[in-house]
Amino acid sequence: MEKFNKVGNYNIPLDYAKNEFSKKDPILMAKLSNSYYDKSTSIFHVKCMDFTLYVEYPSGDIYKENGEKLDKIALEILVIRFLVNANPIPPTNKYITFKEIDGGHVYYPAFLRTSINRLTKEFGGNVEKFKSVMKNIGASKINMGDSAYKIRFLNDTYIIYILWSGDDEIESASNILFDSNIKHYFNAEDIAVIGDIPFIRIYEELDNL
Repeated sequence: MEKFNKVGNYNIPLDYAKNEFSKKDPILMAKLSNSYYDKSTSIFHVKCMDFTLYVEYPSGDIYKENGEKLDKIALEILVIRFLVNANPIPPTNKYITFKEIDGGHVYYPAFLRTSINRLTKEFGGNVEKFKSVMKNIGASKINMGDSAYKIRFLNDTYIIYILWSGDDEIESASNILFDSNIKHYFNAEDIAVIGDIPFIRIYEELDNL
C-alpha cells in the first residue's frame, strides 16, 4: 500500500492539478464528468470502484466516505485530472489493451510490471480467491478468460481484469483492458497507473479473507 501514499515528487503534479481545478467552472466540470455537484457545500461526489469520493471546490481536497482525507496521492491526482479533463463520453463497451492507447508502448514495461504481473502473482494460482475479492469490491463478472471482472474506476470509466489460471503445462497469466472511452479522460501515463489503483481495495479485501 505504501506506493499509493505521498512519496517522491508527486506533490508537484498534485499541486498543479489542484491549481487547474480551481480555475474551472464546477458546474461545467460536473456536467462533463457525470458527477453530482452539491452547490450548497461546493463538493463533487465522484464514484470510485465501490465507494464515493468527495472533492472540495476550489481546494481540490478529497475525502473518503468516513470523512477522512484521502492519502493516496496517485489516486488524488487522477481524480482531479478526471474532473479537469472530463469529456461527456459514455462507456462504449469496446475494450482495448494498454498498447492500443496512444503512447501506450512507451509505458507498457512499467504497466506490465506493476499491474499485469501483480494481478497474475496475487491470483494466478487461486481463481476462487480472485472471484471472491472481485465480488466484494463491486466488480461485475464478464465472459473472458478463465475468470474476468469489470471494475469501475471513476464514474463512467471501467477496467477489466482477466485471469487465466494455468495448469501443470501452462503458466497462469492475466491481462488488463479498458473501456475505450478512457482515452478521452486520461493520457497513457495516467492510464499506466490506473490499472494498479484497484489494488487499494483488493489489498483491503485480501486482509479480510
